[in-house]
Amino acid sequence: MTDDIAYWFSYLTNGKHLTRYASFQFTIFAATAGGTLAVVFGLIGATLKNSRFFPLRLIGTIYSSIVRGVPDVLFFLFFPLAFEQAVRMAGRHPCVLA
Repeated sequence: MTDDIAYWFSYLTNGKHLTRYASFQFTIFAATAGGTLAVVFGLIGATLKNSRFFPLRLIGTIYSSIVRGVPDVLFFLFFPLAFEQAVRMAGRHPCVLA
């Protein structure tokens, strides 16, 4: 039993795994920072769009149109490429799209 604990303790604390922990920490930090920035920019854009001052309302409208249009652009750019690759793979592999 103590050999197992010693093995896992040494396994989880060697240099290779410490770099994985650092990358996990960076991933969590990047996700948290990105989510926070998205909320802040979204609230600022919504506030500008509801502004009574026309230039601010115009900036907010343009910003929200751009942000809301990005998923559509990505879909229309990448769906044809993925569909074409799927059709090609269906000809080679009998299990795909069968």
